[in-house]
Amino acid sequence: MIFFAPFEPDKSPFNAEATDVATNAIPVADGWGPFPSFEALSATLGAECKGAIVGRSTAGDYSIFAFTATAIKKYVQGTATWTDVSRLVGGAYNLADGEYWSILQFGPYIVASNIGDVMQVYNLDTDTEFSALAGSPPQAKYIWVCGGYLFAGNTTAGADRIYNSGLEDISQWTVGEAGSDFQPGGGSGEVVGGVGDQFGGYVFYSDRVRRIQLTPNTGYTYSLTDVNVARPTIAPYSIVSLGANDFIHYCNDGFFRGPNATPIGAQRVDEWFSNYADIRENRQIQGTIDPIKKIAWFTFKNTLAQTRILGYHWQLDRWTLLTVEQTYLVPLATAGYTLEEIAALYPSIEDVPYSLDSYVWAGGRPLFAGFSLDGTFGFYSGGAMETTLETANIQHWPDRSFVSAVRPITDASGVSISVGARDTHSDTVTWGTAATANSRTGLCPARSSGRLHKYRMTIPADTEWTIAHGVEPVAVPEGQA
Repeated sequence: MIFFAPFEPDKSPFNAEATDVATNAIPVADGWGPFPSFEALSATLGAECKGAIVGRSTAGDYSIFAFTATAIKKYVQGTATWTDVSRLVGGAYNLADGEYWSILQFGPYIVASNIGDVMQVYNLDTDTEFSALAGSPPQAKYIWVCGGYLFAGNTTAGADRIYNSGLEDISQWTVGEAGSDFQPGGGSGEVVGGVGDQFGGYVFYSDRVRRIQLTPNTGYTYSLTDVNVARPTIAPYSIVSLGANDFIHYCNDGFFRGPNATPIGAQRVDEWFSNYADIRENRQIQGTIDPIKKIAWFTFKNTLAQTRILGYHWQLDRWTLLTVEQTYLVPLATAGYTLEEIAALYPSIEDVPYSLDSYVWAGGRPLFAGFSLDGTFGFYSGGAMETTLETANIQHWPDRSFVSAVRPITDASGVSISVGARDTHSDTVTWGTAATANSRTGLCPARSSGRLHKYRMTIPADTEWTIAHGVEPVAVPEGQA
């Protein structure tokens, strides 16, 4: 048995405990599992998505908002279309090239910010369009919540400044009132993001990470303390929060987790990523979490200008790669559909992209969603994507060996196996023809001679399966040379 190892392309190609190919699958405890395909649910936004959020009103109703560089749109339940809910006063928005909106929910309010516009707000209980947030908040690139305060960083008043609203009052921005305050950088670089929890949070600068400690009993709203000056992020939108005191961000030398900057990509994916990704597009690395699968996803552009998605399973501490073209990822929940609304959307049952018992129609449950290059919105709830898994280069015997067949250890049907061979460790791999399994023996035929062998399993798209465990070659010694 040769197991399908974790995706760790930085390791030796002869290390059986690592692989450099594992695409369109998700890590599971003892192998790999399927990843669902993207299925469009809506008409296009008409432009690239630059931010999205699902909001829940006081009554428990869900609303989906999508942001472009110039407009804000709301998903129209039951029609698969978008309606413009942009501000009525102020004209089109002015999001800068290469930037995303910073968006969050605070109570019944959706708050959205970018440095080119006045901070925007939408009351989920009463509003029909966005408008300027009252209280003269700063124009800022990034917003986040710490305790009961709304924080804003990298503002028109200074790239190193952070401001906070009054306690539980996002329209109170007068310094000194209700806990509202501001802090200059104090010699630090520009603010590139922040995350918060009920007791405080963290602010990321271009040259350090600082802890925000709420200290209302001292007469000051909070204090700032350096926690890491060696691992600042170079990709502002890569910052994802996993919970209190737990986050992931991309630095100039790899992926790190938490305030102590625990390396999670070192000697596994960091070197591969620095070569495979287009480092000129680091600001376009966009991170989000899949709350169901416990995976942090990062969209990025590779050196061929293709959009790809790197995933990190934070419970299993493993990586994976998706070869799909998506420009923005977000965990969202639908408002729920009736059978009549589904029938109105799709004239034929064959056109319905998801099964009728899918969570997409039930509503309320967070699902992993995304926007394609043309701004089309959908969920990752379709049939399984085509999956490719490879082993390391394996030397079965002290000398050469001959592989006559391979048994795929998976519950997927219709898989194919191809075998690659090397005569020496310095040779390139020569791949044989892919073959499917014999219906009687369950073996995929092969004729491969070499000192080292590498095995590739391909599982076709839309195949129903749960586990790909490994391969079992039929190999015999073939003598020296």
